[in-house]
Amino acid sequence: MSEQQMEFNYAKSQSRPSMIFTNSKEASLAFNYTDNAADQDMIDMYAATFYKTYTKQFKDAKWFENGVKEINGRKVGYMELMKPELGHEVYTLIFFTDVEDKLLMCTFTCADRQKPEWEAVAKQIMASVKTN
Repeated sequence: MSEQQMEFNYAKSQSRPSMIFTNSKEASLAFNYTDNAADQDMIDMYAATFYKTYTKQFKDAKWFENGVKEINGRKVGYMELMKPELGHEVYTLIFFTDVEDKLLMCTFTCADRQKPEWEAVAKQIMASVKTN
C-alpha cells in the first residue's frame, strides 16, 4: 500500500502499521513493529490483554479462536474474529510475537464474503513466522 493510501486509511489511527500489503483492497496484511518491550515470556500476557481489550472494543464481534501457539519453536499469540466495520463484516486474524525484544504485530483482513478464499492463506502466513 502506498504511503498516501496508508495516510488516508489510517488518518485517525494512532497505531498505523509500519507496512501494509494489499491486493486492490480485497485482502490486506499489515505489519507493525512496535516500541513495546516483548520477549517469549510476555506473549501469554499480551495474548490475554489483547483479547480482553478487543472483546470490549468489538462487542459485536464473532470470535473463532484466540490464544498462543508454538510456531517454528516460538510462541505466537493470535486472535481470529469477524468484526463489524463500516457497515459490513471483516474477517481478521491478528498474530504477534517478539522480535529483538520488541513486539511485532501482524494483521490480516478481508471482507466476510472472501473469508472462504483467504482464511487458509492467512493461517499459512501465521504458520510461516520465523525469527532468528
